[in-house]
Amino acid sequence: MLDFRTETFLTVCEYMNYTKAAEMLNLTQPAISGHIKYLENYYGVRLFSYDNKKLTLTKQGEVLKRALQTVVHDEIKLKGMLLNIKQNRSYRVGATYSIGDAYLPRFIANYMGKHTDIELSVTVANTATLLKQLDQGQLDIVLTEGYFSKDDYEHRLIKEENLSVFCGDSYKLRKVDSLEELFEHRLISREQGSGTRAVFEHFLEDKGYTIDDFACKCEFNSIDLIAQMLLANQGISVLYRCVVEEHLAEKRVREIKVPGLDLKHDFNAVWQKNSMYGQENEEFLDELRQWQQENSKFDVPRLTGMFVEE
Repeated sequence: MLDFRTETFLTVCEYMNYTKAAEMLNLTQPAISGHIKYLENYYGVRLFSYDNKKLTLTKQGEVLKRALQTVVHDEIKLKGMLLNIKQNRSYRVGATYSIGDAYLPRFIANYMGKHTDIELSVTVANTATLLKQLDQGQLDIVLTEGYFSKDDYEHRLIKEENLSVFCGDSYKLRKVDSLEELFEHRLISREQGSGTRAVFEHFLEDKGYTIDDFACKCEFNSIDLIAQMLLANQGISVLYRCVVEEHLAEKRVREIKVPGLDLKHDFNAVWQKNSMYGQENEEFLDELRQWQQENSKFDVPRLTGMFVEE
């Protein structure tokens, strides 16, 4: 069982504000300060410092935060296992929209067919939301194409996927000679916190642009809704090819070749570092690898024991 001061520390880390942490935990601010002081005395290091009156974690505080998040995750999972010792095993998967909507349903159906005793839950959300749920012990593994700190999590490469510009087959745009020509069109993009959007925004920044350079932009947190807007010829979108593979095959969606736009990004599996349940995640990924090899469309490298290159 975790010490109550652990919850205080992690709550302060989440809000980086003693007053807000006290409010969320229904404690006084002096109580919060006392809990943090106790931990600092126990470990013999400073956990927080002030930089221009802004509360920040020290390097030692960052290490403790990551370690305690792993402990919290494992304790929540262990408690569930103990309470349901005579019941089926549970497994909690998080997936970003691109992964969850592109091919995960077919794999999950295959997985459930082989494991009738596992109570599986799948959460589909953007990268930022999923990583927060992972940190809070609500998920066992996250499948994401978004950015994350490779120093903070255990991670494995799933596959490398191409991003391109797509539009409906009847959309007015046929050919572009430069990236700037895209700015005249309505961009249908994912929401803030999305991995897909982050990758495209990084590309634009490297070219000296931002997403605001588009004449008009619409944001949706649904891959299916974006696809429907493309089919209705309402604009252009930057998506992973696997997301619109079926529409491309049916010739209802077209890829727009843009000079200088050659985007590729990794799909990764992520979980808490040093988790006692790491092997469970490796076994899940082994099955994903096997399924992908049997479906050549999703050919990927072997996952077990392979780390993403730094």
